[in-house]
Amino acid sequence: MENNKSINVNTREVSCSGDSYSKHPHVYLKIAKDKKEVVCPYCSRSFYYIANQQNIKK
Repeated sequence: MENNKSINVNTREVSCSGDSYSKHPHVYLKIAKDKKEVVCPYCSRSFYYIANQQNIKK
């Protein structure tokens, strides 16, 4: 099952282990300095970098 959920983050290094339905390894991803997004290659979850945002829900 694909997980197309988008998550806003305030760091360029993120991790993803899918959700309870996806069976993929825990992976660490980096959002490049010239990019605003990285997508998990296993579950297609998108992580969007938003600089200086406080109290982001994860």
